[in-house]
Amino acid sequence: MGEICRAFLSGNLTKDAEIRQTADGFTVVRFSVAVNKRKKKGGEWANVPNYFDCVIFGNYGAAISESLTKGAKVILECEPDYSVWEKNGEKRSKVEFIVSTVVMPKREPQPDLYAEELPF
Repeated sequence: MGEICRAFLSGNLTKDAEIRQTADGFTVVRFSVAVNKRKKKGGEWANVPNYFDCVIFGNYGAAISESLTKGAKVILECEPDYSVWEKNGEKRSKVEFIVSTVVMPKREPQPDLYAEELPF
């Protein structure tokens, strides 16, 4: 029996999401996320980006697509999907992530709820 593989990605969109409709009206939203990895380069630690292709299907994708803009910070729950095909006699493959949940953390700092004195 096969196992289900879940992944969580946290990063920023590299460009605005692309939304399209299939011939039967099904929504497909595609975007790419840059996720930094810490790596030692020449004795110094640096952030090195990794890029992941993501897709959301259906009504959820349609509902959230306008928020998926270049630079937006996202946390994604997803499932990797590996594809293999042949083009011009060459075997090609890719992994893209099928997204089930998108969390968009706020960019601005949260107010300090305890900064003011309470009246009692």
